[in-house]
Amino acid sequence: MTTKARVEWDGHRWVAVLDAGGVTQARQLAQLPARLAEVHELMTGEAISVVDVELDIDFTGAVEAKVLEEERAELATRQQALAEQTQQIVEQQREAGASVRDIAWMVGVSHQRVQQLLAESPVYRKLTDDVKRKVARSFVLEKGRSDAAPAVAKSTRAAVKTSKTSGRGKSTKSRRVSADR
Repeated sequence: MTTKARVEWDGHRWVAVLDAGGVTQARQLAQLPARLAEVHELMTGEAISVVDVELDIDFTGAVEAKVLEEERAELATRQQALAEQTQQIVEQQREAGASVRDIAWMVGVSHQRVQQLLAESPVYRKLTDDVKRKVARSFVLEKGRSDAAPAVAKSTRAAVKTSKTSGRGKSTKSRRVSADR
């Protein structure tokens, strides 16, 4: 149940009058919903949440401020949708074989941001986890030791780096240099 209150500035504080009856005041607008919820409960015997209190503020620019608040909410929703679309495009392009820098150029973000998006991707994380598991398993089987944690970590980092580059980047350059010699 939503309850409405008319709010006015008296020169020193905000004064709120509930439609259901009752008056309260506060020095800051943010304090009013909680106080109005208490007044509502005292007047009607019915407890309500602060989110159920709707303020009708009679003050210069209040209507414009409300419009701005609604526009910001719409913008945040649109921004979230764009972020999800960007994530999908980055994943699709990477799966198709594009380099991180090429994806960054096409999408219009930095290569560091593309790397972050890929790291947040469940598919990419699963690939990285699978590589880590395989390296650790093969290392333990190969060496027959369970106390090989530092060596496993080093081998895992190298394997993950190789899987991320997928034949591109530094590993490709080093192969080219080796072929030229």
